[in-house]
Amino acid sequence: MMRVLSIVMLIALVSCIQKSNRNKNAEKKYKSVMNEVSGKTLVLPEGLRFSYLNKGDSCSIKAMPKKIYSYVDASCGSCIANIDGWDQFLDEYCHLEVSVVIVCISDDNFALFEYLIEQKRAIMNKNIIFLYDQQKKWLTSNPFMIKYDQLRVVLTDSDDRILLLGNPINNKKLMESYIGMIKGGA
Repeated sequence: MMRVLSIVMLIALVSCIQKSNRNKNAEKKYKSVMNEVSGKTLVLPEGLRFSYLNKGDSCSIKAMPKKIYSYVDASCGSCIANIDGWDQFLDEYCHLEVSVVIVCISDDNFALFEYLIEQKRAIMNKNIIFLYDQQKKWLTSNPFMIKYDQLRVVLTDSDDRILLLGNPINNKKLMESYIGMIKGGA
């Protein structure tokens, strides 16, 4: 009995060590990519098209001192559902001058996306702007996003210089960094 308990405890210990190492590796990778792209200009590839669902336009994007760009697969229902997090973010932090720009790709010509968003359009925050990437150039124009899925959300300044990377919606520490940066932190 003691031998079995010892083996179980050893397995648990090894598992914890491996998880800790994975977290450290992920953090190193994030810092490496952040150092690589911080201050560089986010590339907005030619051919991005504004969705008819927008309440904003290109002028409203340019007018904002800070912008959050989020890349979404608009053919994926659960990915589209994640947009609700941005709507809640803008409702909670409505006093901040920031727009959320959702850059969408699609394998179904945006049909699912338009259907699902149309259902919510009346209640969605006006500072969410949808861009369609029909030619799927967003990731190739911003290759750091390919390296790490979580880095497909970017906070930029008014000139689209990258300030922060990562999705703050489910990360309290990153959310605090985003809020601080949006409020004027350097």
